[in-house]
Amino acid sequence: MKHREIQANGITLHFVELGEGPAVLFCHGFPAIWSSWKSQMDAVANAGYRAIALDMRGYGRSSAPVEAEAYTPYETVGDLVAVLDAVEVETATVVGHDFGANVAWNAAMMRPDRFTAVCCLSVQYRQPGGPSFLDKLRAAGKDQFYWFQMMKPEADQAWADAATSVPGMVYWSSGEAPEDTRWNPFDTSRSLLRPAPSDSRTIKSNSGYIAETVAVFESTGFHGALNYYRSIDHFTQHSTAFAGARIGQPSMFLAGTLDGLNLVAQPNAESMRSNLTDLRSFVMLEGVGHWPQLEAPARTNESLIAFLQELDEETTMSESHALSPFASLKINHSAIRVPDFDTAATWYKEKLDFRVKQSLSFAGLTFAFVYPAGDDGFHFELLAGPGAEERPPYKDLHDSYKMSGWHHPGFSVDSVDDTIAELKRRGATIVSEPHDVTAMGLRVAFFADPWGNLFEVIQQIGK
Repeated sequence: MKHREIQANGITLHFVELGEGPAVLFCHGFPAIWSSWKSQMDAVANAGYRAIALDMRGYGRSSAPVEAEAYTPYETVGDLVAVLDAVEVETATVVGHDFGANVAWNAAMMRPDRFTAVCCLSVQYRQPGGPSFLDKLRAAGKDQFYWFQMMKPEADQAWADAATSVPGMVYWSSGEAPEDTRWNPFDTSRSLLRPAPSDSRTIKSNSGYIAETVAVFESTGFHGALNYYRSIDHFTQHSTAFAGARIGQPSMFLAGTLDGLNLVAQPNAESMRSNLTDLRSFVMLEGVGHWPQLEAPARTNESLIAFLQELDEETTMSESHALSPFASLKINHSAIRVPDFDTAATWYKEKLDFRVKQSLSFAGLTFAFVYPAGDDGFHFELLAGPGAEERPPYKDLHDSYKMSGWHHPGFSVDSVDDTIAELKRRGATIVSEPHDVTAMGLRVAFFADPWGNLFEVIQQIGK
């Protein structure tokens, strides 16, 4: 492993590199250092990637500014960009855990040109803007939430005994801790600041990392690390320009089923997709708590590498396809033959809210372009007029497989069930009720128009 230090953004940043290939940039959380990712760095380097892990500002060999305002994503994302510039890497997949996940999500949101994919552990993406999360907690009387304790000036001293606080934090937030005493972020009696039992298998299996981290914090103290929590309100007040921002790059979320943060918001793939529009991988590790990379490194590595390799396959395909003489081919429209224009146009408008945008008559036929209610990028061309041979309308999906040729187009929807319910209300023919195709991560259903044309509606479900 190669250690480097650079001067950037007015501070010193320390980071470590391993391997060659597409860059993967790791961001640790609280209270950790770069080597919390050592297993993942080894795994991705062996799989053909360039692993880069830094001591985030406030930690380890990187500088620790005193002011809390120096720890918002404006500064920390700038640090990540500086590291990429220093190693002459144009783009990277950014990986984060805990508060490092918050940095990684914001890096992907703020700089999609540099962070072309994102994988986060344990902490979900929270859109900037709107009411402050902390203000919501205050209004709900939940002032015992652990963030409020971390923000206090006396937190520096509360965490100061690193030999107790570091292993205690790892153990009590892990899946190994008993359910009735495991960390609860809303209950100060089940806090992170309790000594870990001497026989903890989680601590023993990570003894080298724990010892290294304890030594680092005994040297640096916790003020810089705790400043991430103290910066939350400041960033909330100054992030209105990003209100409602979504992340469109390929994304992955991985967490443990026993993570105490699940008590704040239970991870759900469907709800995440409203803000992560290209969520590729959603992984919940059974029996694991807040530290997947330490508690279940093999399972974490397997999921991460699968995500990275999927990205690689897409890049390889796109590069080779760009050389094809047919590289300019893009779907534009599909044509549907119908016997009568007015009848067909009325059906598509009344049943599907389609819009007729252009029409003309030629050689006894009417040609018309009809567009979905919310999509101008694709349309159907109605070819209307007498002389068409009738095709028997489908009433059962299995009957449709008897016909060769064009089978159906598919529409992406937010909810297959809601779409089919509305089609039923409007009197459309349902050929197949909603059902899951688990192997493909899809929920689908089929309906038909009166002229034997079959359509599929498709919804992504959690992998």
